[in-house]
Order: sequence, then C-alpha cells, then structure tokens
Amino acid sequence: MTPGTQSKGTFLRRFACQAGNRPGQGLNALFFPCTKNPENQAAKLDGVSRVLTYYRPLSNTYATTGEITKPGTDSEIRIGLFKNSSFEHISGILFSCTTTLGKLTSLLISLNGISSTPNRLINIRNDYEPPFFKIQEVTKENPEELTDGLFLFHNPFARNKIPKDYFRKSNVIHATYANGDIILQGNNLPIFSRLNMPKILFPDHLIDLIAIDFNGI
Repeated sequence: MTPGTQSKGTFLRRFACQAGNRPGQGLNALFFPCTKNPENQAAKLDGVSRVLTYYRPLSNTYATTGEITKPGTDSEIRIGLFKNSSFEHISGILFSCTTTLGKLTSLLISLNGISSTPNRLINIRNDYEPPFFKIQEVTKENPEELTDGLFLFHNPFARNKIPKDYFRKSNVIHATYANGDIILQGNNLPIFSRLNMPKILFPDHLIDLIAIDFNGI
C-alpha cells in the first residue's frame, strides 16, 4: 500500500492554534476567534473586539492581529467574523478552494472510469492520524464526490443556525466553534491538494514519492 493511502471514514478533528494544524487554518481565523497562540498564551482583549491569532501559511507562523491586508491592495480585511453577534444574520459560509478544472476531471473519472480521460488524478487528503497526508487515486471504484472539498463554517451566534443533518449524506466538512476549540467534522477526509496530470507523465512510483514527500517519511 502506498504510504498515506486514503481510507474513507468519519472525520472528526478538534484543535486550537498550534503549528501543524493545516486544513482550512487561514479560513478558520477569518470566521472564528482563535484565542490561543502556539505557546497557549491568551490573546489580548480590546473592548468588544478580540485580537486574534492568525495563521500565515507561507511562513508557517502565527501573528496576533485583528485584520489582514488583501494581497496586492491596501484594503484591510477583518478576521474573526463569527466571534460575536455582529453577523448574526449570516448562518454560515459555504466555501471551496478545490472547485477547479481538476474537479471536473475528477468527477468525470469518478463517473466513467480512468479510461474516460487522458489524465490521471490524485487527491491528497489531510487526516488527524499519521500518516497525516493520505493519497486517493480517483477511480470509478474510489470516486470523488461532488461535495468533496466543501467547507461549511457555522456561525455560533446566528439567529437561524444551519442543521448539520441537511448535509448528512454529503462530504461537506463542518467547521464549528465551541469552548475555545475549532472542530472539523465530516464523512470523509478533507482534500488538502489535488494533482491532475497526463497519464504518460504520472507513473505509479510518482504517487509513492508524493506520499513520502508530504509525510516526511
């Protein structure tokens, strides 16, 4: 078996702000108050607004801030939108960063098999147990579902909360906030990355190397 081969099952992960927690970290900071830094020290409070610890993926570091700058502009973006009732009229945010051309290829293979396309496609899924990055080669027998890659960020202060049962037959990852922790829960492991390449450039041993590289084996 390839190191990190995917095994489908219920995904449940609870974490605070610690280095190494990866799925949706930057997005979690946008919506939820992350009140612990990597040294587990309490973040500062500033009146009603809470100064938040924000994960910077490019440097794999944390910074204490209440807003971030939109890349290429001088515009400031508030983070921690769901830290109080200011946005109680928003029940949640449904987001995906994997809705790309690769998603279309993956769904085509999932429906009709690998022979239906000149490409070969793998998903790298993030698990809470080692090896933390598991490889899924998408096939008709091991498909990617339409809802794979979707994150639903629930607003704990929403006037009208979204019942999780609405998505019980899907692979949507639910992100909720309770008791200082961010909880990710779903029916399958979240997609961390996807690789879509022509079959002629994608031999079996390359999948092994990818799994080894991601997991630092």
